[in-house]
Amino acid sequence: MTDMPHQASPDGPDEWDESLDAPSLAAGYPLSEELIEDTRIGQLLIRYRLINLEQLQQMLEAQEARPSELLGELAVEFGLVSLDDIQDVLRLQLSELRLGQILVRTRCVTQEQLDIALTEQDSSGELLGSILISFGFCTAEKVAWAIEAQSRD
Repeated sequence: MTDMPHQASPDGPDEWDESLDAPSLAAGYPLSEELIEDTRIGQLLIRYRLINLEQLQQMLEAQEARPSELLGELAVEFGLVSLDDIQDVLRLQLSELRLGQILVRTRCVTQEQLDIALTEQDSSGELLGSILISFGFCTAEKVAWAIEAQSRD
């Protein structure tokens, strides 16, 4: 696995547009709020110049017809990226997150459980992982995995 995914093909964007955030991605395509939330992998693929906006829109249209398929799976199926590219992008995303965010995004804990643990952390000063484990919200193995995912470079 490489540290950075490969650059886009000539069909990708010529210059990176820093304004490509969720609202601008949705501007030309009628997306529900839930679907915008599910396009994070698409935003990451654009950020790392692996696909362009037109390709993302095509994948989202295909996903509407096949809602059980993940966007990353469609990108691989369409030959836009490799499975290694998807794994690299997801690994990079996790390394940018805080421990609690990783555990919520991977559904190891709920946002409510994280909020309870953060409140306890504010008053006790204990480590977040220890609190999540002692409250029974998460296993030690899942906390260790999230810490490892967070620290990968």
